[in-house]
Formats: sequence, structure tokens, C-alpha cells
Amino acid sequence: MNDERYQVIIIGAGIGGLVSGCLLALAKKKVLIVEKNDVPGGYCTSFKQFGLHFDTCAHSLGDLSKQGKLFAILNKIGVLEKVKRVRYDPGDIIVTEDFEVCFNNSLDKTIRNLSSIFPKEKEAISAFFKNIVCRQDFVQAMQLHKQTFSMLLDDYFVDLRLKKILGLFPLGNLGTPANHVSAFIAVKHFKQFIVDGGYYLSRGMDDLPRALMRRFTALGGKLSFGSEVASVKCRNNTAVGIILRNGREFSADFIISACDLKSVFMRMLTDLKTRKRAKNIIREMQPSLSLFVAHVVLKKKLCNSYSPGTNVWRLRNYEYDRVHKRQINYSDMSVGWIMLRIGIRKKTVTLFTNAPYRGSSFWRRNRVDFFSRILKLASDVVPGIDNNVKSVQLLTPFGLNKMTGNYNGAGYGWASTPNQSFVADLLSDGVAKNLFLSGHWGSVAQGIPGVAIAGERVSRIILARMKNVKI
Repeated sequence: MNDERYQVIIIGAGIGGLVSGCLLALAKKKVLIVEKNDVPGGYCTSFKQFGLHFDTCAHSLGDLSKQGKLFAILNKIGVLEKVKRVRYDPGDIIVTEDFEVCFNNSLDKTIRNLSSIFPKEKEAISAFFKNIVCRQDFVQAMQLHKQTFSMLLDDYFVDLRLKKILGLFPLGNLGTPANHVSAFIAVKHFKQFIVDGGYYLSRGMDDLPRALMRRFTALGGKLSFGSEVASVKCRNNTAVGIILRNGREFSADFIISACDLKSVFMRMLTDLKTRKRAKNIIREMQPSLSLFVAHVVLKKKLCNSYSPGTNVWRLRNYEYDRVHKRQINYSDMSVGWIMLRIGIRKKTVTLFTNAPYRGSSFWRRNRVDFFSRILKLASDVVPGIDNNVKSVQLLTPFGLNKMTGNYNGAGYGWASTPNQSFVADLLSDGVAKNLFLSGHWGSVAQGIPGVAIAGERVSRIILARMKNVKI
């Protein structure tokens, strides 16, 4: 049986894997990326229904100002100008029963918006945003890594409604509520997505992975679609190659897993001692919540609604963290909040909310009812939308699991709790020598910027190791 050899093999063509691949290929290394699906991108894909565009799951980018890390990575790879992007203002609007507040691209304007609603908290609001923007990451890491975001908010604010509004973002965008999420991770999220967020790809989110794929192959990298990995070969506690489902074998000096961690560690590893070591590391770790996504085509164009492109959040009440707790225990199908985004042509709407992971039979029975609950809450934001549905495609947590293989259909990898904020030993070869993780399972990463940063870090580690490796 032929055994093809590469310097690096990457399992998974999501953003983390593609970034790692591009940077290694840029350094003139022989790299193979294998992907079980027929298209790249993972959660970062798009599709059309009735000729109208939808982003499947990931829908926006943060950290894309000239000072942003994602900006720097894409610029270094050479794809920054290949993806047409637009920024909407405001990026986010939160609607409650009491008020509506806009989060604008201008930080000063956002501070004024919040201060006008919470005048007694004016000084605290200004101090909070100025501190999270101006402090360096390593300073924040030392100060915040043991706190939850709720604890940090309590240090600044008194008004419960204000704390609940600010706490909605990590729940919706990280799958972990404020009373569980690491303050450090939540602050990084605010910097990357709220302060420097609201960027969209005008041709669809799949434009980014396709640009990275084209760049990777132009640099000499090889990408194989429809190639599911059956096992990662190990010898003397060292990863030495992979075997595909079809029996093809590939050898490499380094293996990068840019796919579901449990699939790699529990199913693919051939060495039992290595698998046991991996199991011990991740036994107590918890995934983030999954998502329920509804892609809606409308009968008629929306009028007098919110601006297309803006994320509109609707809170049912301020007790959404209780709903989260019940969802973790699979005991509640309530909807505590939704995020709604109107398509540019006002003929489509995409709806998001958290949901518990359950099997296919459960969601076959309950997905229509769950969608009706989401639609009812959406009608508070866009009156009449419940009678304006032409067609809908529903993506359940089970569907997300099938699409990407992510454990429990997790929307954001590991839950971003304080005790899971620093899992760098997973990113490097702490389980098997020369086996690395890239993406949101190797670190607690925030969205596309986070997985890109993880991919860039892994490529740097491997390039440093290669100085002492003879190929």
C-alpha cells in the first residue's frame, strides 16, 4: 500500500486548519490538508435558497481593524484584499421590554447610548469600556483569568438590567453565560467583536475559506476533499501519520488536528496509552452550548424594519441564564433570547439561539415547535414575520454535529469557563509528540479570529521545531 509522505498533515479544512496550512506552505513546507466534507470552511460556509444567500452558521468577523490580529494574519497570508468586506453600523442592537440600545462602531457613541439609558451608571460605563480596550491582553490575563464575567460586571455596575445586557454577548457568541464565562475570555470577545466587530463578507462567509484554499494550493499545498480520517498512527508515543477510511496512508513529521477533539483523541488515536492520556486530560472539560439556526425566506420584502446586516437581539426577560442552566440539563426547551439578522435585500431573515444537544429523533419531533417559539419572539422585533414565512431551513444541534463532527454540536468548542480558559497544553503536543491542535478545541478561542490565531500559533510552534528536524 502506497504511503505518501509530507512534512505536515492537517486534519480539517476549517479556518484554523487553512490558516495553519497557508502559513506553513508560505514557509515552503510540504503540507497536506484532508477534509471529510466536499467544501472547506466548517461552520464558515454559505448556501442559496430560492436564489437568496444565507451564511450557514458563522456570519460576521471581528478583529479586522488595522490593529486587529485577524487583519494581520490574513494580510500576512496574502488574502486580505481577496475578500470583499463591509462593516455595518450599528453592529448590534439589544431590544428588551424596557428599552432598545445600539452598539455602534464608534466606542464613544456606544458609551453615550448606554449612559443615556443608565444615567446613574455613566461614569462606570465609561470606565468599563475604556479599561477593556486600553489594557493589554497579558495584563488582563493576570487580573481576570480566575474571575467570571459576572464578577467583573459586579465590580463596575449596580443596575441588574445593564449587567444582563452586557452579559448577553458572551452567552450568544460564546455559548457560556456571564456567571460561568471567564472574565478574560469575555473581555477579549468584547474587544474583538463588539469594539472591533460588525465586519461581513459581501459575497458570503464562504468567501474566506475559499480564498484561503486558493492561496494554500497556489503556494504548493495539497488539499484532499471527501477524505475522512480513520486513525492517527502513533509510534513510541509520537504521531507519525494518518490512515483514511478508504485505506490510503500518509506519513508526516507533524500532524495538526483542526477538527473535533474527541473524534481525534477517542476514535482516531491508534496507541492505547496515548488515547488514555488524552482521555485523562479532557475528561472533566465541558463543551459550549450548541445552536439552533433558522434560515427563513420571506413571502414579501420587509418594510419599516431594522437595517439589514445589523444583529438584533431580543431578550424575553432578564432570566436567560436560568434557561441556560435548564438547557444544559436537557430539561427545558424555553427560548430566553434570539438574535435576528435581516438579509441585505430584506427578503431573508436568519434567527439564532442556544439549544441543548439531543439526538436526531428528538429534533425530528421538536424542531418545528422550537422554531415556532423562536418565531414568536422574533415577531416582537419584526411584527408580522410569523405570517410572512415562505420557506425555512432549520439547523439543529444534531445537524451541527453531523455537519462538522463537533462534540455535542458545540457552537464554540470548549465552554469558556475560568478553569478552561488556558488549555495551552492541548494546543501543543501534550498528548502525543508531534500531534498539535488548531482551532477552538485546542484553546478557548472566540469565533473566526480565535481559531485563526490558534492556527497561526501552531504553525509558529511547528516551524520552530522544524529547525531541528531533518526531512
